[in-house]
This record gives sequence, C-alpha cells and structure tokens, in this order.
Amino acid sequence: MDLNAMGIFAEVVDAGSFTAAARRVGLSKSAVSKAVAALEARLGVTLLQRTTRRLRLTEAGEAYYASCALVVAEARRAEEELGSMRDEPRGTLRVNAPIGLGSSFVLPVALEFTARWPDVVVDLTVQDEVVDLLATRTDVAVRVGRLADSSLVARQLSPVRSAVVAAPSYLARRGVPQHPDELAAHEFVRYSLIANPDRLVLLRDTERVSVKMGGAFISNNGEVIRDVLVAGRGLGVMPWFLIADAVREGRLVPVLPDWGAGFMAAFAVYPRGHLLAPKVRLFIDALVERAREVDLFRGEPVAAAAPAIVSQGKR
Repeated sequence: MDLNAMGIFAEVVDAGSFTAAARRVGLSKSAVSKAVAALEARLGVTLLQRTTRRLRLTEAGEAYYASCALVVAEARRAEEELGSMRDEPRGTLRVNAPIGLGSSFVLPVALEFTARWPDVVVDLTVQDEVVDLLATRTDVAVRVGRLADSSLVARQLSPVRSAVVAAPSYLARRGVPQHPDELAAHEFVRYSLIANPDRLVLLRDTERVSVKMGGAFISNNGEVIRDVLVAGRGLGVMPWFLIADAVREGRLVPVLPDWGAGFMAAFAVYPRGHLLAPKVRLFIDALVERAREVDLFRGEPVAAAAPAIVSQGKR
C-alpha cells in the first residue's frame, strides 16, 4: 500500500480540486495529480472522473475514499495524541529504585505525582540489583553510589551519608570501638552488591584507615542487613536512609562518629540520547524537590558533599 498516495487522494476529495489539495499537503498541483494517477494505475480502477469544471467520484472511488478517510483520520488522531503527550505528562512511567528507597522516598513522590497528573500510570519496581534501563524499558531509576555508565545521564538528588552502626546489645557484649584499628576484632554484617564487600575504608581529616571485615552474615539487601544489625549480630556500614528511624529510636547506635565511611550520592538516571517526555522530566523534578525537603539521605550532622560521579553496579 502507498499510504501517502491514499492520504493525497483523500485530501483531493475533501478539498474538491487538485489545486486546493495541493495547497493543503504542500505539494505542486502536478505532483498531486501524478500521485492520484499512480494510485489508480496500481489499483487498476478509476477513482475520479475529471472534467474541466469539477471532479466526481466513481463508484469504486466512493468505496475507496471511505477507507482512505479512516486512515487519514487515524493518522491525524495519532499525531494529535503525540502532540498532547509533548505538552503534558501521560502514559505509563516505568521507575526503578533500590528496595530501601522504593517505599521511603520514591513512593511518596509517585503518589503525589499521579494525584497531580491522573493520565500517568507509575509502574514502580524495587530491587537492589542494578537493572538495564534500555532492556527493561525503564524511564528513570534512582541509584545510590558512584556511576560511570556513559549510556546514562545522571542528575544528582542528594549527597548520602553512611555510618558505622551497631545495636546497643552488641556494643554492650563486645565493647565500643574507639579507633578503626580495633574494628578487625569485631563481627560485621556485609553488603554483597558493592565492589569489595570485605573492605571498609574510614576517613578523618588526612587520616585513612583500611579495615578487613569478616562476619557470619552477608546479604544483597540493605533492609535485611539493618534487621540483622538490630538483632545485635555485628557492626555494619549503612546509608542513613536505611537506618535513620532505627538510630532515632535507639535500636542502632553510630560507632566512630568522627570517622567518615566515604561519600556517595543519590541520583536519578535515564538513558542518554533520549528526548525526555514530560512525564519523565517532571518526575525527575519531583524527585529533586523531594530530596531537598526531607533529611532522608544526609542524617545529622550533614556530611560535606564530595564530587559525586556515579558508577553503575555500585550501590
């Protein structure tokens, strides 16, 4: 089928002449005439009877015009729909986030966003493993760490403070470390999805201490690690957004608070080279605004923000 010729034929019938149709479609009169003639030749029927004064549809032309008019109307409807999608958010928005941030940070943003933009459906998946945004057709993901994937564009949401913590019951049993050198004698609950789950680097001013971590528990899920820590099974290095409530409630206690456990940042990321639909752009703006309003990432005291460059696969 020559859909272009079908559209030209429908425009000729609607306009009532080749000249008027040519103005509508932005072609010369001769180009329009040739397109209709080629369509008739391909179909093997006469669609229009031409006189010097007017055009008249043949019986075959009337039947064919009805179908062509439907095609043109659907094409126009599709273009109008796409135009409205450029102007305001609509459609399905696929979002991915780590489990710990899915409910505490992203979900409140999604609830407010869908209330404001009822034509948007948010499809939120949560998992600590990093997903391929292109393969999963994910529009935007929230990630924490250091990102070095050139196929992604990252917009920083907030610095993320991490801390060494333990339950009061563990510290009462094993003692409170006063210096990083004492950590080698302690049990750790470790996170398996970082590059080196057995090594902890602590910083204070110009001092840098590297500690080898060991222990009976290792997990790929931050909430599981937090619960094991609360149960008094060791020390752990945790981002503030996973432990803030437990620290405020006294279920976990910061250890060596003068020492920093490195700098990370939370990012909204999306595939490079994609034109941002309104639903994606406005949702990222909403994430940025939410990060400014809540103290979910920084904790107290607020850690100084380091240059944050994110690396895919590190959380």
